[in-house]
Amino acid sequence: MDERESIVSPRVTRLARRSFIRRMGILTGGLTASSLLAACGAQAPAPAPKPVEARPTEAAKPAEAAKPAEAAKPAAPAATTAPAAAKPAEAAKPAAASGTPKKGGVLKYALNTDPPKLDPASSGPTGAIDTVCSMVYSRLVNYKPDASGVVPDLAETWEISPDGKVYTFMLRKGVVWHDGSPFSADDVTFSFQRLLDPKTAAPYASNFGKDVKVETVDPNTVRFTLPTPNAGFMALVAVPPSSIVSKKFVEGGANLADAMMGTGPFKYQDRQPGVQLKLVRNDKYYVENRPYLDGITFMFFPDETARVTALRTNAVDFMDFVPQAEQATLEANKDIVLYTDKETNLFQFAMRQDKPPFDNVKVRQALSAAVDREAALKASLFGRGAVLTGGPLWKTSWAYSPDVKQIYTYDPARAKQLLTEAGFPNGFKTTILSNTSFAMHQNTAVTVQSGLKAIGVDAELTLFDFPTAKQKTVKGEFDIVVETVIPTYADPDFLWSFFHSQSLWGQNLKLQDKDVDTWLDQARVSTSQEERKKLYTQVLQRLMETVPMVFLMTREQADASWSYFRDYIHFPGLAWHGERAHEWWLDK
Repeated sequence: MDERESIVSPRVTRLARRSFIRRMGILTGGLTASSLLAACGAQAPAPAPKPVEARPTEAAKPAEAAKPAEAAKPAAPAATTAPAAAKPAEAAKPAAASGTPKKGGVLKYALNTDPPKLDPASSGPTGAIDTVCSMVYSRLVNYKPDASGVVPDLAETWEISPDGKVYTFMLRKGVVWHDGSPFSADDVTFSFQRLLDPKTAAPYASNFGKDVKVETVDPNTVRFTLPTPNAGFMALVAVPPSSIVSKKFVEGGANLADAMMGTGPFKYQDRQPGVQLKLVRNDKYYVENRPYLDGITFMFFPDETARVTALRTNAVDFMDFVPQAEQATLEANKDIVLYTDKETNLFQFAMRQDKPPFDNVKVRQALSAAVDREAALKASLFGRGAVLTGGPLWKTSWAYSPDVKQIYTYDPARAKQLLTEAGFPNGFKTTILSNTSFAMHQNTAVTVQSGLKAIGVDAELTLFDFPTAKQKTVKGEFDIVVETVIPTYADPDFLWSFFHSQSLWGQNLKLQDKDVDTWLDQARVSTSQEERKKLYTQVLQRLMETVPMVFLMTREQADASWSYFRDYIHFPGLAWHGERAHEWWLDK
C-alpha cells in the first residue's frame, strides 16, 4: 500500500461512496479549462458538415474483454462538525495489478493535446495540463484510489474546526523540491494566495469563494480560514489546480507557463511543442522506493483516430480518451486493457441568455424538447452511454430527489407550440458552436441542428479546432454551444460552478437568477445534509423550468493500455489521468 494512502480524515465530503464516484472530476472541455485555450488560431468554419463517420479500426481476434472493477455499494453518509484527525483506510486495488513491480522503463503516453500552458493555476480541473501537473506537482491531499474520499499527500493530517470554517493541515516533513531545496508551509501559503489572487486569473479560484485567508502557522503547519463553511472544500484542494508550487522558484523569476518544478514523482526534462514532453524519475521523492518508472514521455495526438492507431501499433503504451467507436474493438483484443466508467460525462448544449431570442424561457424550453436524445446517443456514442431528460444528478447521489421531474423528452409538436407562444411561429436563425477535434461533439452538434431544423430553427454549425472552440466558449462568442461537461469537484456543490451567476459558466451564459444564487450559497455553507438536499432540490426544480443548460446524455469514458502496463487505476469521472503515477510499472 502507498504510504500516502494510510491516513484518511473522516471529515471529507459528505458523500456516499458511489455518489462520490458519480460526482468526480470536471469539465472535459468545460469553461474552467482556460489553460487549453491559448493554443491554435481559428480555422474557417467547415462547409455544410455532416455527421462524422467514426469507423472502428480492424479488430484483433476476439478474446474476453478486460472489465473495470465494479464500484462498491454506497456507504451511509457521515456528517460531523467536530475536529477530526486522519484515520487509516484501505487502498483500492488497481484494475490491472499482478506480479512483483519492476523498476525501470519509460512509459510512452498518448496525450490528447499539447498543453499550451504548464501552470497548474492556469488550468481548470480538466485534460492534458492536469495530467502532466499531477505527475510533476504534489497537493495537500489526493482522491482515494477507490474514489470514496481523500488521502494525504503533502498534508499528513488535518483538523477542521467545529464551525467548519478553519482547516489546519499538518505537513509531511523532509520533503524537497526537484532542485533539492526544502519544502515548507510557506510554499503552501504562497501557492494558494497566488491561486486566489485575482491577478493570477485562475479559472478554478471562484469555486473557493471570496475572502479565504491562508497563513503559515509554523514551517510544518498551514491554516485556511473561510468566511463561511464550504461543504466542498476538501474536494477542492484535491484537484490539480490546487497543486503546490515553489515560492522560491516563482519569486526567482520562473514562468510557470513553460517551466515546471515540483515535489512530485517525476521531474520535467524538456518539451518539443506539438511533438512531445518528457518527464524523468524524481530520485528524491518522499514515498520510499517510488516511482518505479524511469520516466514518462507524453506524445501529443489531438486526432483521436491517430491516438488509437498509435496504441494498436505499439507506438505508445497507454492512451487517454478512447473514442466510443473504438471501445468494443479494443475490448476484444486480449493484449489490451480498456479502463472505463459509466455515465460521468454529460453532453449538453447551452445558450447565451442575454441574447434574443434565448432570453425567452419558452424558446429554451422549445429547443430542449426538439432534440432526439436517442438519436444523439447512437450517432455520437455508438450507444455507449445513457439518455438524460433532466438535470445533472444521478439517482445514486444523496442529493438526488425524485421530486425533480425528468421532463425533457423528445416532443417536436410541443417544441413548435412553445416557439409559437414565444412569438416565433416561423422559427429563427442562429448558430451552433462546437469543435472538429472530437467526432462525438461534432455528431451531437449535427443531431441538435437537425432537431432544431425540424421545428423551423435554422442553425448554422460553426466548427473549430478544440482549443479555438474553447476560447470562443469562454469569451462568450456563441449563440448555442454543444460540448461535454463533468462536475468540477466531488461534492453536489459542483452545481454552484455550473449555475451560480458568479461562476464561470454563470458569467459566460449570463445567468441571473437570484433565487438559485441564494439557494446555492445556502447549501454551500450548511452543515446539514438534509438541508442541503432540500436546497439542491429547489435549485434543480428551478433549472427544469428555466433551462439554462439542456442535458442530452451521458457518455462512457475510457482509457486503454497494453497489458504489460501495470497498476494503473482509472479514476471514475476524472478528466486527467496522472493519479498514483508513482505506482505504475512496466512488466516487460
